[in-house]
Amino acid sequence: MTYEELSNRNTSEGLHVLVQYVSDVVPMFIPMVLFSFFIIVLGGIYFNTRREGKPDFFSAFAVAGYATLLVALVLSVIPGVIDMVTIGICVIITIAGTLGLWMHKKD
Repeated sequence: MTYEELSNRNTSEGLHVLVQYVSDVVPMFIPMVLFSFFIIVLGGIYFNTRREGKPDFFSAFAVAGYATLLVALVLSVIPGVIDMVTIGICVIITIAGTLGLWMHKKD
């Protein structure tokens, strides 16, 4: 089996060719980017305690889920970059975050 190089693809079409190439060579790259984005947004919101004074995990989880779902939907516009399983997992995480926020009692 030969290794596919980037020079075999027409890179003059646009930036999406590079993203498709990376997604084809390393299939777990896009899910790991989405996971990293989720963790960065979650940590950034959770540890930002300037306004309220105490962190709220459930609201940070819900916002991070929605932000990650938005990025996943934008990436799904490029054909062959993200699969439906990854989008499904993002939807499940978003629903779980929303339910957690909804069921969480604020003191």
